Amino acid sequence: ALTGIDPEFAKRELERACRELPGLPDPAQRLAKLLEIEGDLAGAEQLMRGVVQQHPHLPLPRLILARLLRKQHRAEDALAFLETPQADSSTTWRLPVEQASVLAVLGRVDEAMEAANAAVLASPRAPQVYERRADLLLQLQRPAEALADADRACAMAPTNFDCHRTRARICIRMGRYEEAAKSLRQVVALN
Repeated sequence: ALTGIDPEFAKRELERACRELPGLPDPAQRLAKLLEIEGDLAGAEQLMRGVVQQHPHLPLPRLILARLLRKQHRAEDALAFLETPQADSSTTWRLPVEQASVLAVLGRVDEAMEAANAAVLASPRAPQVYERRADLLLQLQRPAEALADADRACAMAPTNFDCHRTRARICIRMGRYEEAAKSLRQVVALN
């Protein structure tokens, strides 16, 4: 975890680990996250491309690379990295959810909803799945359905501030400002 540690120290240590253990996915993934936080998306992308090249069978580095590409408005490139032959238990819900986000950016709404629904079917107990599908439904101008998913995510993970933040955005869109304020207070309390 990078919290509670001087970011420069963490960056130096992760860079050292990447040099001493080239191709090892975990330090590279953590360094990529740190670079992403610092706003160096290109550097994080380059680092993750190296990991994906060395470990094409691992789904998590591909997922991270796809997310970085999407954040750089390169959704078409991102989609190619989300087509993995086999997902492990840590990525069962993440791959279809990220694929749904990328497809939504590309305007392929029906495919995006199929991917989001596949994520829910794959991991019905993961609150992140419902939170991300709620976000997608909000983008698709379906706030009532989005609110139902956000409520479910908040009920499943009451300490997850992303769920409450998404719920607040949905309530604002629906004109339910008191509910939005309550959700935002929860976000502040959790963050």
